[in-house]
Amino acid sequence: MENSFRSLRILNRLLRKPVSIANYKYASTAPVKEELNSELLTSFNQDIKAGGVVPVFRRALLFPSRVALQDDIGIYTYAGLHQAASALSDEIAAQLLGETQRTIAYMCSNNASHVITQWAIWMTGNIAIPLSSLHPPDMIKYFLTDSTASLVICTQEYEKLLRPITLEVSTPLLIAGREKEVTAQLYQPNTSFMKPKMEETLSDIGKSNIWYGENDAMLIYTSGTTSKPKGVVWTHNMLSTQIAALHTAWQYSANDVVLHTLPLHHIHGQLNSLNASLAAGARIRMLSSFVSHVVWSRLLGMGEREEISLDKLGLSGSKEFFTDSEGSEWKPTVTLHERNQDDEYEGELLLKGPAVFTRYWNRLPQLNASDFTSDGWFRTGDTASYSAARFRILGRTSVDIIKTSGYKVSALQVESAVLEHPDVVDVAVLGVQDEAYGEIITAVIVTKDKVKLTLKDIKDVAGKKLPPYSLPRKLLLVDQMPRNAMGKLDKKEIRKVFADKLKSDGK
Repeated sequence: MENSFRSLRILNRLLRKPVSIANYKYASTAPVKEELNSELLTSFNQDIKAGGVVPVFRRALLFPSRVALQDDIGIYTYAGLHQAASALSDEIAAQLLGETQRTIAYMCSNNASHVITQWAIWMTGNIAIPLSSLHPPDMIKYFLTDSTASLVICTQEYEKLLRPITLEVSTPLLIAGREKEVTAQLYQPNTSFMKPKMEETLSDIGKSNIWYGENDAMLIYTSGTTSKPKGVVWTHNMLSTQIAALHTAWQYSANDVVLHTLPLHHIHGQLNSLNASLAAGARIRMLSSFVSHVVWSRLLGMGEREEISLDKLGLSGSKEFFTDSEGSEWKPTVTLHERNQDDEYEGELLLKGPAVFTRYWNRLPQLNASDFTSDGWFRTGDTASYSAARFRILGRTSVDIIKTSGYKVSALQVESAVLEHPDVVDVAVLGVQDEAYGEIITAVIVTKDKVKLTLKDIKDVAGKKLPPYSLPRKLLLVDQMPRNAMGKLDKKEIRKVFADKLKSDGK
């Protein structure tokens, strides 16, 4: 993992000049000076100070003529996306008879249609649920019933998949036509469509900023590794807080170009790459799928000339205030509870703050109890250590913490050490029940060109970084391992698929 981050930092230096904090603040507010008078800006700040939230689609009015997004179909300005979303929001409002805070599921490709649909749902004051075509029909059906979806929206290519499902669960299906994307493309960067008299009208599309500060925005379903997937409720305030924190940590600006290849039914693709970028006035290049040679050609500047920014990730709690000068007003981003810096701790990692969710959708309080403490701290299920003023996440308590010979061993640390072997392509480290040791550290490995490695080969390499008790005692070589929808190794499935071979032999 450390090598991966080092590679990203090197690539970042090659592709992009460092941006100072001062320049970042100026760059991100420059479009405001160029395109709008201060009235809209003042209005936004007043609402934020009063507890409101400026949703991403409304922030688009700060940079109307800038290019917001380019996909495989066309180029779209912020004004164009806003216009198309507004048109679709009228159709949604008609379907729901103007009701708000209803759940609306939608399935779109990784292109402008996704942004247009999401913005339209938010403009009507409803809750967006992104779906993925990678999910089997039964899982999609579960999402619709569990979320009590009032409406499903999709583009034409997904009608065949969704039509029978929506008929089965009796949920209306709205097909978002191609004309919405065409409408969005009509507004090119040099368009000055935004007349002074239109500012107030456009900023009034949707609910008030105060309303958004008090209501829900989105449901993101968990992967369901330990139980059925649960809908994590994201409020507009949570999104805004996370976006502000990302802007601070990654130094997002309107000068950035972001290459977006992530799935949009997960929060990383939704927040870090999409909404945080759009909220800053950045330009996004969306690819419909991840193809390694295409991604590398984009990063290395082949084909179209685009500047790609690779920034550091850091999450904290804050709320952003807009400004029309180089100075910015910020609330504190972190609340620090002082402890003796010399102490060492290890235990379950708990989270709490304005950017942390507080409930699952459609779950009674007693069903949330196992995930939250009585005073509102979220139980992550991760084991973490704290030493010398630094935190380290050791892994999932239920999966990645192996108890062997009286020691607690992080499977993630073992995997990192095993991956140092040049012939190891993939590795999953598991704890297998054993009468003598409690659990035996077992490495399930896929090798390069099916090279036949021995346990000694693995120990020789991993032993350079790990103590003896952390080294694997058993090795299983396989051709491939199951992965989840995010492409991560699925240890739960790995245990099922290789159950017989993983049984301890008592040695």
